[in-house]
Amino acid sequence: MRSPPWLMLLLLAAACAGTGTEGLVVTPAAEFRPERAARAREPVILIPGTLGSRLYNLDTGEIAWGNFAATVSQLSDDLELPIDRPRVSDNVDRLRAYRVLDRAEILLKEGSGEVRFYAEIIDHLSATLGYRPAFGRRFFPGQDLFVFFYDWRRSNVEAAAQLAEFIASIRRDLGDPNLKFTLLAVSNGGLIARYYLRYGGADVVSDGAVPAAAAGAGARDVRRLICLGTPHRGTIDALSLIHDGYAPNVLARRYPPATIFSMPAAFELLPEPGERTFVGSGGEDVPMDLWDPACHRNLRPERVRRRRTESPSRTRLRWRWLARRRPPGPV
Repeated sequence: MRSPPWLMLLLLAAACAGTGTEGLVVTPAAEFRPERAARAREPVILIPGTLGSRLYNLDTGEIAWGNFAATVSQLSDDLELPIDRPRVSDNVDRLRAYRVLDRAEILLKEGSGEVRFYAEIIDHLSATLGYRPAFGRRFFPGQDLFVFFYDWRRSNVEAAAQLAEFIASIRRDLGDPNLKFTLLAVSNGGLIARYYLRYGGADVVSDGAVPAAAAGAGARDVRRLICLGTPHRGTIDALSLIHDGYAPNVLARRYPPATIFSMPAAFELLPEPGERTFVGSGGEDVPMDLWDPACHRNLRPERVRRRRTESPSRTRLRWRWLARRRPPGPV
């Protein structure tokens, strides 16, 4: 379904405004006065991407992700998730998501800094078209830009279930059970939205029995989907994060590979099985199964030995955990 041209133009302007793009011509806000005056705005749900939601500790109140202090200090806990239970949803810690990030390291390489990305999109939609954003879990008449947040470390299947609850809450609070939405999804948010369109909030993958045909359970709630930078076929950057870890900026501590390894969402960003991912110097396919633990052992064995600070039993547990994560089929 085609998106309104004015909405796509605004989103492009918002995405570029904070990146230092020179020579960009942005349509003046005055040209959108008719749309704003008509107040015929379709409700929008903004779904951020990986790293795009703040996390805090339920017990201590510490911000574990989402401000500068969290990335440079050594907190009492880290972002690493437990991995000792076979079912992904059972591996929980005390961190919870609570709000979208105003700034995000997006369209820039690791450690090069952040841009005012999500805040720019929200500001453009608010100032130009008159959208009224809602950032929490309670909603009021007149609000029409709903900012979703989720724990981006965990599986997208869990995020889709939370999105279903989010939509149900909006409808309940606004008194409109038939309200439909435009989903504005950034990066990994597009994968969550695609899953939701097909399966709604149902978990169809934990038991390894993905339905062969799309059910379209969530499509009835959505008028259109707009994706910005979504890796629909996976991204090799996820492999780099799993093997090398991640540092948000040059002053921040580096989250080690073992931490990234514990996050189901990192593996859901990998190229899907069967994708042509590696090629040789002559352009020939190099067969590597990223869902085989042996592949990860052989990619950079010297880096694995250098960074190993965990016990051998913990390492064996990680490889067994990876072996269980192979996708049962396309979602």
